[in-house]
Amino acid sequence: MVFVFSTVFKAILTRLIFASHAMVAIFWVTLVTKQESLWHLSWILVGLFVETLVCLFYRHGDEYKWVSPSILCYLIAIIPCAWIIELHLLPVRSANVSSILPGVDGEVLTDLIEQTTLLMMILGRWLLPKGSLTRESLSQLLLVNLAMSADIIEFFDILKLKEAQQSHDVTLAILCLWTISLMQFPVNATAKLGTEETAPKHRVTMDLIGTVMALFMQDGPFLTFRLFMIAKYSAFGYMIVFLTVKNALLLTLQVYKLCVMH
Repeated sequence: MVFVFSTVFKAILTRLIFASHAMVAIFWVTLVTKQESLWHLSWILVGLFVETLVCLFYRHGDEYKWVSPSILCYLIAIIPCAWIIELHLLPVRSANVSSILPGVDGEVLTDLIEQTTLLMMILGRWLLPKGSLTRESLSQLLLVNLAMSADIIEFFDILKLKEAQQSHDVTLAILCLWTISLMQFPVNATAKLGTEETAPKHRVTMDLIGTVMALFMQDGPFLTFRLFMIAKYSAFGYMIVFLTVKNALLLTLQVYKLCVMH
């Protein structure tokens, strides 16, 4: 009984954290754009509410083994906010306006909301009931997500380059790749398909799926885009060159890992 109460409490608490952060993001969108109609974005959270009811009444708070629907619903609510804010800020950045609102550092607050989105997903996955995930799988998942978050934050910093601030197409490309990379978080890539006795029967493992996802949803696209920025805009800044080399090494290691696994 105590275990069930603890599971239900964690499930509700985590979803309340997701909903609260999403509402803060929506509030910031309405404040920056001065469009009260954008409060309608909060209707997207109905999906998270429905998912919460399904989790509580049909699964008694337990999470699925392979995917976290609550994190997916949270992303569906938060991603449109980031798109609206960044596209609204594009002409502001091009005009070199230092402040969006009087007395408010809008750039810092926008970065804070976007970066804490990644922290919310890591914290949320930690707080969510493990379900059939083992402690080892959960700890590996959190470490993988933490590493992915650092790379995604570094990639999103390309928006601060002058070339990105003056190009609508570059900003759209960054937002698209950022959105695609976030879709890795709802997947529990470290979950095991079976016990050690049954594992050899599976040709496709979650480790393989996770590696392929990172290859095609993050490291591959990030490397390609950074090379594009260097080739077209001569963006030879220290950080972008360093991160390009890092991406190339990661890509090489992932391809090597795939070759070793199969």
